[in-house]
Order: sequence, then structure tokens, then C-alpha cells
Amino acid sequence: MTGKIISIKDGNAEIEIICAEMPDKQKCFQGCSGCKFFAKKHNNPNIITAKNDVNAAIEQLVEVQLKEGIKLKGTILLFAVPLLVFLVVVGFLTYFKITAVVAFVTGVAAIAVTLLLLKALLKNKTFYYITNIKEIK
Repeated sequence: MTGKIISIKDGNAEIEIICAEMPDKQKCFQGCSGCKFFAKKHNNPNIITAKNDVNAAIEQLVEVQLKEGIKLKGTILLFAVPLLVFLVVVGFLTYFKITAVVAFVTGVAAIAVTLLLLKALLKNKTFYYITNIKEIK
């Protein structure tokens, strides 16, 4: 993905994603094939935070990528961990002869708590990095 750096703070850069497939490099509001993931309902700018290891400056165009293997890690964190917590809680409660309905409701509450904890732990984490600075032609 291509983007323009709009601010830099603590080694991370806030980047506005730009549609690389459009001839005039307009902002990717409608969602081209490369940027569809970032399309928003109300034409808001698409801003992400990326690790700035190449020391790019504000207003520079940069190439941004996801870290290697992050899709698998994200899937495990958002699906497998809450499911495992649910199964452990329900299994633990049924072992102590708690009714199935109470065990299920408690398991669902455990999923909610797990997801809230994950959200809090990963709030300031970025999974993007800048690969290179693009030259303006």
C-alpha cells in the first residue's frame, strides 16, 4: 500500500493511505482493489499507524506492508484464544455440577472479558511497517 505520512510520534508514523491505482493518486475513499480493506462509509481519510524504521519525514510518500505472519497471529488471538477460554470455563463449571445454562452464560461472559482484555493490551500496537520511501515523479 502507498500512503503519505501526516505525523510522526515515538518512532511510529500516522499514514494516510493513497490509492496507488488511480492516475492522480487521489485518496482511496471508494476502495480500489489494493485498498478495499480501508474503505469507510462516510469518505473519511484512511489513516493507519506504522513503525517508522526508515526515518521517513512528514509529507513523504511511503510503501507500507503488514508484518509477516500477522494474519495467522490475529486469527489465533481473536478466535482461538476466546474459544479456548470459553471451553475451559464451561468445562470447569460443568465439572462442579453447575447447570448448563449458567455455565454457558458464564462462558459467554468470559469471552467478552477476554476480548476486552485483548483490545486493551493491543490498543497502541501497530502491525504495519514502512518498507521504503517513494520518490515523487
